[in-house]
Amino acid sequence: MSAEVRVECVDKKQSVFDVLEYLQHKIREQDILHRKDSGQGEATIHIHTDKPFAVAFSADWHLGSAGVDYATFLDHVRLILETPNLFVGTVGDLVDNFVKSRMKSAMLHALFGPQEQYDVVREIFRMLGDKMLWHADGNHDAWTEDESGVNVLGMMLSEAVANVPYLPYGGGINLVVNDGKVVYRIFAKHKYRFNSSFNATHGNKRMHELESPYDVGVTAHTHNPSVEHTHRWNGVYGKDIIHIVCGTYKVSDPYAAANGYGQSSWIAVPVVVFYPDEKRMIPFYHLEDAVEILKGWS
Repeated sequence: MSAEVRVECVDKKQSVFDVLEYLQHKIREQDILHRKDSGQGEATIHIHTDKPFAVAFSADWHLGSAGVDYATFLDHVRLILETPNLFVGTVGDLVDNFVKSRMKSAMLHALFGPQEQYDVVREIFRMLGDKMLWHADGNHDAWTEDESGVNVLGMMLSEAVANVPYLPYGGGINLVVNDGKVVYRIFAKHKYRFNSSFNATHGNKRMHELESPYDVGVTAHTHNPSVEHTHRWNGVYGKDIIHIVCGTYKVSDPYAAANGYGQSSWIAVPVVVFYPDEKRMIPFYHLEDAVEILKGWS
């Protein structure tokens, strides 16, 4: 009868898992990633001036789309660059960027592709330079990161205009005028909940209640621009509030036409004029109207 065969592994590796060591390592990793990330949810911008200044709220450029009015877009860039005391904050969807697999048909009909879309945005950022106050991403801007994990627009912003705050999900912008003599609170997000087809600024009003008691609240995304100057509260708490929904340069949109929105996209770059010596704001629906006033003051 043959001898019994015994098999034994003498160097089987045993798992050693110290959960406290592991989580402490992850906490350190979180800290490293947080410090690496240039995105922020709040920004403070100091402005020193003895004259009224203005901020244009620009969004939904959709560069690359065949439906964009590029002539008006370039004219607006020129006006911002040429007008004294006029600045701009961008509120997302600067590229059309249909890179998601289920949306490739839209990319096939683009006037120019995603690479050139980003190239154009980078150069516009460089042209605007010190005129830019902040940038907040939109859903189209974020699609590249969704598909690849690479935040192209955030990197381009840092490269082109290094001192401009990057708010990937929107957030608060505090304009501190003349060392705090007047402070204006802006809250800007590309899109928000509670949108209404019948009340263009309904989402903004809910944003004011749920997110931040702003002076100027800005959304975009719907391509249905609106400006509403109203008042809230009484007595010492009473204040003027401006609700803004940005327009778009994508005035021809097959998606809107196919889904019953009709002509629901309009060009409008709303502007608010801010006074430096008292808390006073004047909104404009059209960039051109604000430029006319600002040039008269300069």
